[in-house]
Amino acid sequence: MGAGTVSGGIATVLGGGTLDASTLVGSGVFGVTLSGFAIGDTANLTNLGFVTSDGATPDGLLLSVTEGGTTDTLTFTSDTNFGGTAWTLAPDGNSGTDVTLVVSSG
Repeated sequence: MGAGTVSGGIATVLGGGTLDASTLVGSGVFGVTLSGFAIGDTANLTNLGFVTSDGATPDGLLLSVTEGGTTDTLTFTSDTNFGGTAWTLAPDGNSGTDVTLVVSSG
């Protein structure tokens, strides 16, 4: 993980950090709950190949990221508030997908 800690099944992102999924679990589900995610933070889904930015779908405390028919799911702590935000997907420069929290344009 770039900037953060993992303890008791909770991965905490420290301001402006990047979480590298390969340090947490294989593809499919992160396997930990994310805390401290803020504008500009990125989850690097190393096992989810970027295809065409299929989409990121929030549902409560879950975020499902789909690329090329494969979906990874991120889970966030109950104190997380994503009001006024959106998610951008981009290639990570290798074979994975970067998922970044940004200010909503709408």
